[in-house]
Amino acid sequence: MRIAVPRQPTARLSDAWRHCVGTGRFDLALRRDHYESLALVQREIGFRHIRGHGLLSDGTGVHQPYEHAGERRVRHAFTYVDQVVDTYLELGIAPFLELGFMPSQLASGDATVFWWKGNITPPSDEKEWAALVRAVVGDGVVGDGIVVVGRGAVVFL
Repeated sequence: MRIAVPRQPTARLSDAWRHCVGTGRFDLALRRDHYESLALVQREIGFRHIRGHGLLSDGTGVHQPYEHAGERRVRHAFTYVDQVVDTYLELGIAPFLELGFMPSQLASGDATVFWWKGNITPPSDEKEWAALVRAVVGDGVVGDGIVVVGRGAVVFL
């Protein structure tokens, strides 16, 4: 097969990429090299939103079940999520966040996707899942699928 590339543009390139770019896994933004690369790209070309997978994956540490006096309890911790969102906002980027993947200790099975094993099974406990979603949304204002949490515009897909 032969592919011919014209010397002159044949159409105008849409700037849709300026609206939103993908970053892979959400927790990548905890890495210094990722931050530096993101800052460079934002400085050089700029974009408004960023989207990453795995907000609820184990790497973010949001869902932390433990046992106390023989009873299962869950602590929700947002330290890493807050660090990532703060990083994005510092760079002038509003995050789009997905409610996924399923935390392993809340998953009903072990089916995964990707090399980093994002769990794709439903929750094993609907009440615990609902509590997790409420904790993620927190005191946000919900309307038309848009949630504003803290200082950032966040859309849950």
